Amino acid sequence: MIDTHLSLIRGDYTKFIVTVTVGGSPFSLAGSTLFFTLKDNISRSDTEAAVSKTITSHFDAAGGISHIELNPADTYPLQIQTYYYDAQLKLSDGKVYTVAKGKMNVLADVTRRTV
Repeated sequence: MIDTHLSLIRGDYTKFIVTVTVGGSPFSLAGSTLFFTLKDNISRSDTEAAVSKTITSHFDAAGGISHIELNPADTYPLQIQTYYYDAQLKLSDGKVYTVAKGKMNVLADVTRRTV
């Protein structure tokens, strides 16, 4: 796993695709839970996260593919700044693996109206 720097525009719908492999082969996500957490400060508790998502229904569980979807209601309240994120996979046996992490820039949206 490598730190990955991501960006999103505040107020937009954003989808990140997470692909989990072991030795280059897809890792089945069947029965697993993917946790996504976005914080402005790593030391904050998960309950203080700017965004948190729990994904139990994966796009292609057998193929190791899951989607993290952030809706406008998730991203609109965010400040224009750099946040820290990670995605952790909890397997059915309780083992937890960090499958993605890094920094995320939240960029300003120019258009604020939706009608």
